[in-house]
Amino acid sequence: MKRLMVLLCTILLSVNITIIPLASGELENDLDGVTRGDRDERETGNSYFFDFGDRSSPLMNGYTSINPLDSYSEDKGFGLLTTPDSYFVNGRRLPEYNPYVLPRSWVYGEYANNLTVDGFRSQENVTFRVDLPNGTYMVRTWIGDLQNPVYSMNLSYNGDWLKEGADAFHTVHRSMYFSDPNKRDYQNYGCAFPYTQEITIDNGTLVLCIAGNDTGFQQDLEAELAKNPPFSYLAWMSQGYRKYSQGTGPWRYIGGEFSNASVLGLEIFPVSDLPVTGDPGSLVLDPSISTQD
Repeated sequence: MKRLMVLLCTILLSVNITIIPLASGELENDLDGVTRGDRDERETGNSYFFDFGDRSSPLMNGYTSINPLDSYSEDKGFGLLTTPDSYFVNGRRLPEYNPYVLPRSWVYGEYANNLTVDGFRSQENVTFRVDLPNGTYMVRTWIGDLQNPVYSMNLSYNGDWLKEGADAFHTVHRSMYFSDPNKRDYQNYGCAFPYTQEITIDNGTLVLCIAGNDTGFQQDLEAELAKNPPFSYLAWMSQGYRKYSQGTGPWRYIGGEFSNASVLGLEIFPVSDLPVTGDPGSLVLDPSISTQD
């Protein structure tokens, strides 16, 4: 009976993630209650909100759904210029590592909402176009994957690579010197992360491209591996002898290898001028106020 109960618990805690090629059929996922952080309907004006995923996956309130086959057209004024390799939907039943590390359920609860549980994935790039009036905008691009960490993504706006080496991950434990009693290695948790960039539009079009290049990571990794392991003074003070940290490095954060472009959504806000009219005046002392007070 005890073995049966353990088996049932193991099944209930099994992985529940859907990674679906474009030709696949129905979704199977556990998304009950994934509404944390939903926004109310917005008055859009010149603001634009896009939620990437599938027709049947969760949609953030006030956002326009973009599925993998939503190609750009002049009639719509927005759409994909490339077709993603796949889309994904992450349910909440993700496997836990063990009691010694941060619970994955906590990380999922912090980041999961209808915008971030689904998205597009591509080993080449994801390119999206939206037509909008000329002006200055704050463009917020949501990247990541609640199941898997992603690293070394580059973000291009109208052909200018303005963000390189973008990552989206959450560490499994607080310290890079953590040593698991069971001697197991861990992969970072996935998460959702927004990158915001101020963009000036002068041709009525914004083209966003998310791709990857880990050349910089490989160069940094080679340099870090050439260093000696760092000395742990805390271990020396507490244990009375010198102790070097586990592993071979790296000894500072340098990101990770590019695996795929992973994008969740896009938000575009106009940058308004300050609501100031008329000529600036000057400060004048109010005679009703005593300077002796």
